[in-house]
Amino acid sequence: MIENGNPLTLVALNSKGGVGKTTTTMMLAAAFTHAGRSVEVWDADPQGSASEWIEDATEAHGEALPIRYAAVNRATLGRKTSTADVLLIDTAPGDPGSQSAAVARADLVLVPTGAARLDLARVWATVDAVGQAVPSVVLLNRVDARTRTYTDTRAVLEAEGVPSFTTAIPRREAFNTVAGSWPTPAQLGPWADVAAEIQEMTQR
Repeated sequence: MIENGNPLTLVALNSKGGVGKTTTTMMLAAAFTHAGRSVEVWDADPQGSASEWIEDATEAHGEALPIRYAAVNRATLGRKTSTADVLLIDTAPGDPGSQSAAVARADLVLVPTGAARLDLARVWATVDAVGQAVPSVVLLNRVDARTRTYTDTRAVLEAEGVPSFTTAIPRREAFNTVAGSWPTPAQLGPWADVAAEIQEMTQR
């Protein structure tokens, strides 16, 4: 849980694949870095999407990115330490063991999701799996705020008492093609607002 002297630990988690966990991890890594925080990313997905993103971005950037990263698994999640201000953990959708190990050290669980009905079904399962010990917050991702689907999803989340970020990530081509890059502050857009909401929620 949140304690002074330990990293603010954020876990991107959803039992459904393809909802933007790695994008959430990496865009928030950039947002917190640009805000002056030291950041470390742990890649708990055997597919290594976050690690590949960082390696590709490093090559494109021409020098090391201003973050640290490491691949982790269920065993190392329980004993590895970090001295960063913010620790972001990217998880795999089909690995409950590493998911549980990541949640066990989380201050906040981020649940990225689309707004479709099938997406929400996985949100309920994810939030139930996290339980009450660690706060979880839904991040609506790749959505169109002008649609009834979006409005209805917001209403359902509120009715069910499931916390969600005020900021939603719009369906935007720039965010679909950002993988493998290190975004500038100007390219972060709403991700900077999500980072600010996290700081307000956690007082960190």
